[in-house]
Amino acid sequence: MSPSSTSDFTKRVSRRGIQALYTFTPFKFLRAQRGKKYTLILAETAHRHVVNPRPHWRSKSVKDKFIFTAPQGFHKTIVQPYDVYPTDLTRDGKRYIFELKRHQWSYFPEYMEFSWEALRESYYCAFGWVLLSSNKNNCPIARDCPIRNGTPCKYYFGPMAYSSLYKVYPLIRKKYEPPPDKEGNEPLAAIRYESMPLVTLTYVPNGSYIAFIDGVQFLPKRARIFSQPTLYLKEGLGFRIPQAPAIQFEFDKDTLRELIRDRLNSKPVLARWIMLKKRLYMDTDDVNLIKEGKGFKAFQRLDEVVTFALSGRSKGSERALSIVRAVNEAKVDDNLVDFASVLFVHSFTHLFLSWINTKYGYGKGDFGYHLEHDKIQPIGFQREGIRAFVFEMAIGGLGYLKSFEQEFKNRGNNLLIEFLDFQKVLEFCEKRSEHAISNLPTELNSFKGDDQAVNNLIDAILTAYIRSFEDPYIYPHVNSIRRAIVDTTAMTSEARDLMDDLLGKGPHCWDGCQLCVMLEQGCNYPPFDQPFLVTNRLTGDIIGVLKDMVDSPVQIFPLKVGVYKEFLRFVSIARYTIDLISPWLTPEIVKILAEKAEENELSIRIITTKDTTNKSHEESLRLLRSTGNRIKIKTTEQLHAKGMLVDNVMVLTGSFNFTISGLTSNVENLTVDFSLKGPRFFREKFEALWAESQPLD
Repeated sequence: MSPSSTSDFTKRVSRRGIQALYTFTPFKFLRAQRGKKYTLILAETAHRHVVNPRPHWRSKSVKDKFIFTAPQGFHKTIVQPYDVYPTDLTRDGKRYIFELKRHQWSYFPEYMEFSWEALRESYYCAFGWVLLSSNKNNCPIARDCPIRNGTPCKYYFGPMAYSSLYKVYPLIRKKYEPPPDKEGNEPLAAIRYESMPLVTLTYVPNGSYIAFIDGVQFLPKRARIFSQPTLYLKEGLGFRIPQAPAIQFEFDKDTLRELIRDRLNSKPVLARWIMLKKRLYMDTDDVNLIKEGKGFKAFQRLDEVVTFALSGRSKGSERALSIVRAVNEAKVDDNLVDFASVLFVHSFTHLFLSWINTKYGYGKGDFGYHLEHDKIQPIGFQREGIRAFVFEMAIGGLGYLKSFEQEFKNRGNNLLIEFLDFQKVLEFCEKRSEHAISNLPTELNSFKGDDQAVNNLIDAILTAYIRSFEDPYIYPHVNSIRRAIVDTTAMTSEARDLMDDLLGKGPHCWDGCQLCVMLEQGCNYPPFDQPFLVTNRLTGDIIGVLKDMVDSPVQIFPLKVGVYKEFLRFVSIARYTIDLISPWLTPEIVKILAEKAEENELSIRIITTKDTTNKSHEESLRLLRSTGNRIKIKTTEQLHAKGMLVDNVMVLTGSFNFTISGLTSNVENLTVDFSLKGPRFFREKFEALWAESQPLD
């Protein structure tokens, strides 16, 4: 995409991929000459009409145009124009006034004016109903305002330059869609947790990628702006890329929940961190769908918690008290585990992106990611389950992921270990933060002296960091500490000048560093949301477990009663093939295999015996004859081996037959193999026996 204009903004600029969306974000300055001219893109928005001439923001001819289902549940037209046209606003130029089509008081801002005067000396509503206006005498929607409480309104402020009021960020929707036929997809490896499959790693060569600006967020720079205005565009500005390769991580959600529950129960500090973020972001004990755009209010709640601590817990809201109690007690229930799983998968994906960047040195705009999770508000059509896609944003790819696939075939688990060793970055951040908290009293008290205002500031910082919660290693975000201290602590100019230096002595990492995560353009979530939807500590802890699993991919569980749960997990995570061998089967097991074959479009091969003396097995053979062409069956004599190969990357073997009694009640030996060598060897032997066996007539 590229902008062009009839003004002196004559240098044509082209951007590709996701960087085009960040560069050509509507309502963000492209160029500013204070006192002379402001250049920005003015696009039409949903729910509003433009009083003055309609903005001409794109070429009529487009490279692509398609319909997409936005998260709000309605269909949106996405366009990729050949040219984007900026608007020049000068002293004697036009005024573009956006107003709601009718007064609804649910889509703020209600009013906004883009003109030279409004951008230079902006007036605005603290509640967000007026984004900006040039009217210095009175609010332009005063007659209809539901909160108006006097003339002039005490919540109508100005003048302030537009650039000093807001940071403008695009709401970018990203969606990766794997090919429907799955042909060409190649499972590379799987990682276990105990005896269960946890995650499968797959190379997807020919998916498609969609990205578009759904809306624009205005993040307030002024503390007295109480809302986070958002505009949704009438047309989405974006593109789609076919034949985009990706690495897919697919998690078994039940195994992931068990792993996260075990980690939260074993380390209470992890549970407290997750509970803090959950209560701030969701503001409820229940976990519904995690939707974006809640970060601004989450910070406001955290501000209340810090204010509560600074008051000696004598003043503060009931909400602040309930948040503090929930964090201190941190009950590990299903809701907390589900929220933690979203944070882990999001953080895990960012970690993989960082590692790929370090390994191959890709450029900005080369990669993107997309998450699918039952607890995340879906974008477009989404299957049930938990998946993370890391993909290349270029038709046919850029070669990085293909190189990764080829290297994986040669190095296998060694490459997984190399990635998981990237955990050391997280460990470094955590240890540095713990060290900063432990040494904070000594560091800050060394600044105390005769200036009582400075002493009071030091005491306030220590209280905010160390006494907000019972666990000293759980602490508020530095941004909330700064705001609460400014609002509640009397400071001299000397103390105010020293405040940032003193705050710099504290920990920089808030379980997901604001320096490396917040304001990161590569993140799918808006800047204010990002700190609440990542977790360094839990991710680092789980990756430590995964390293142990990869180091020991084969595990034997002797004399185990019941392996039915393992059987169900292996079958449920299968996405391509199952090769099963067993002397006997029971109808219940055949029905499970047949259902999963249809549900997940599996190709299943079974080698068994033709023993009709076993009536249950005879009934199973009868069922197998009627299951359709997704299940192929062959028989052989003198068969005693039992095992199941899933997607050519994980093997379940043991002393059990694939019967109800063998899987549920008998004492059996169980072996799971997630190495690269073991599944390949099983596949070779299975292929040889399959060639020698007879089709079931």
